[in-house]
Amino acid sequence: MVTAMMCRIHQSGRLDSLASKAWAQVAEGIRVYKELLRKQIPAAVPFYPLGLSDVTDSKAPIALGMRSPEHTLLAVWRIDGPETMKIPWASGDAKLLYPADLGINVNVREGSLKVEFPRTRMACLVSG
Repeated sequence: MVTAMMCRIHQSGRLDSLASKAWAQVAEGIRVYKELLRKQIPAAVPFYPLGLSDVTDSKAPIALGMRSPEHTLLAVWRIDGPETMKIPWASGDAKLLYPADLGINVNVREGSLKVEFPRTRMACLVSG
């Protein structure tokens, strides 16, 4: 879901068979996209704060960002790597946009964004 939210949202798979908790995550993601993200996309420019990702390295963190005149948006993935990652962050403060209720923590210190994931195979969207 996080990847699709960075540009154009696409849904696939058996959404009709999702448990209610999973369906609520999808609905929240669509709400965040419609209310906050899509108006930023036309003026946004992509950036890769950790460089381009290596799809063969599941231990390395992945970060893809978009900067518009109003916001910096950053998608961060933890596949199998460490639970905490530091990413260069020049946008000052940061706010976790999505998902807000799965125990992911973000904070900014000394020009770095620190993202903590409670388990593997998670992603989040941060705004600055």
